Amino acid sequence: MSPALNTFLRLITGIMSLSNVLLALVAANVANAAGPLGVFFRNVTNLKTSIPLHAQSKWMSGMVHYRLLPGGFPEGMNYHFDGLSAIMSFNFTDDSIEVTTKFYESVAEKDYDGCFFFGSGTTGSHGLKPCFRNPAVNLLPIDDQLWLTIDTFAWGRVDPTSLDTLPGMPDAVFNDVLTLNAHPPCDPHTRECFVQHPCPPKPIPLSNQVCFSKIITGEKDISLVELTRANMSQPRLLQHSHSPCLTPNYLVSFGALFNKSSLKFA
Repeated sequence: MSPALNTFLRLITGIMSLSNVLLALVAANVANAAGPLGVFFRNVTNLKTSIPLHAQSKWMSGMVHYRLLPGGFPEGMNYHFDGLSAIMSFNFTDDSIEVTTKFYESVAEKDYDGCFFFGSGTTGSHGLKPCFRNPAVNLLPIDDQLWLTIDTFAWGRVDPTSLDTLPGMPDAVFNDVLTLNAHPPCDPHTRECFVQHPCPPKPIPLSNQVCFSKIITGEKDISLVELTRANMSQPRLLQHSHSPCLTPNYLVSFGALFNKSSLKFA
């Protein structure tokens, strides 16, 4: 058997093993939900459990796999992507998978009934406390830190081992930026990560200029360093976008092509 085929088969085995774990957790970790789309609105719980690892998957020992999911749906929340942020980790050992599920401790998670919640499809008031932070879209591992992203400045950070929400993170913000990419591209060689956002700063994300910035990590927060910007013929609303994308030599977005070494139009 060729080395490439052997690697491929091992990868498929690992994926199948992880799929079986996920199916088991659906039965063990979530409550029943009614309706044809009820599976998308099931509530997870804070959980730590262990599942035996099949012999053919022992090569995965030492690996840790993370998932971010909308895990909690308080009464009246009927939009899947507004579900309260929860993190899952799958820690593979020699003979088991240690599975941990933990909610991101936002203000909404701690006191939803006291919130004025701002979501994509759920916005309303149970109370007067602003609840804007719910990073439930994507995971960003950067500089040995684990960040949870969303398409606004309201990202969060958890400890990669315990999944605990780190002190101060629910109130951490980016300076002067309302919207960001939830899917920042990262260079696997330099480990640099990039985002795009409207500029200059405004209360609403409407601008004829698009900024491209590099993410800089700090001890308790992350910040942005602007690298370049593009001018458009008319203002556009920049809220949700999977751009930019990264190639070996270019940063690409909205039809604009930038040379990655000089960050100038190519």
